[in-house]
Amino acid sequence: MDINLILSIIGIVFGILSLVLGYMAIKYQKPVFIKETSNIIDSEIIEGIIQTDPNLKISYIGEPITNLSSTCITLWNAGNIRINNDDIPKNTPVWIMPKNDVKIYRLSLINVKPENAFRTFLNPSPTAPHTKFYFTFEYLGKNEGQKIQLIHSGKSSDDIDFFGKTKDSGNFVDVSNQERNGEKFYQIGAVFGSILITAFIVYLSTIIPLTPFLDFLHTSNLAIGSLFALFLLIIISVIAILFPYALILNIIVQYKYPKIPKDLR
Repeated sequence: MDINLILSIIGIVFGILSLVLGYMAIKYQKPVFIKETSNIIDSEIIEGIIQTDPNLKISYIGEPITNLSSTCITLWNAGNIRINNDDIPKNTPVWIMPKNDVKIYRLSLINVKPENAFRTFLNPSPTAPHTKFYFTFEYLGKNEGQKIQLIHSGKSSDDIDFFGKTKDSGNFVDVSNQERNGEKFYQIGAVFGSILITAFIVYLSTIIPLTPFLDFLHTSNLAIGSLFALFLLIIISVIAILFPYALILNIIVQYKYPKIPKDLR
């Protein structure tokens, strides 16, 4: 193999690694959230209950319930520097509010970490079920956040509105469907990587003279050693391409398609 080609490959690999390491050195906040809703009781179930036993009723403070759902809103910092309480504008705090005349019966903060000190100013009450609920926290480090559960009269996540923003990074971004998109991106990236490596090996086979090694393989120990060195060079070259490629792919997925942290699931 031409020594200039080897140096070119090494230069490209180190150039890509430099770009990757430079990107990793960038500090940024990335406030995100997801909304997940499951229906507990719907109108069909309630009608079935009434038909079975007219004396059995489902109500809240004397008011009949026609639908009951649970919505979990999970917010976290998908960036690599923490979001402090001072980063939230005082005039636009983090809030949750029901829409379409939906009533919130209960609001719970799940597994609050003492160091984050996540809390709400108000709780649902029979006299104000449509209240906007404001939240505050001390800070959210990398992959730190809070899960909020709401029991309400709505039917889907669209019945609950969430808003939050930071001074530097803007609004909290809804990534409810991004985890699935990230998995698809990984699959596409794996296929493309396989094609890239195959093309690289085919290219190497066109520029490396294998015939001399094969002709003298049965007579020369030197040829065996050279052939081993050749395959070793190919393996090293493939790894040198795969490593930065996988690193770049992982960085893109983590930034564009953030996954909910394990301790918030």
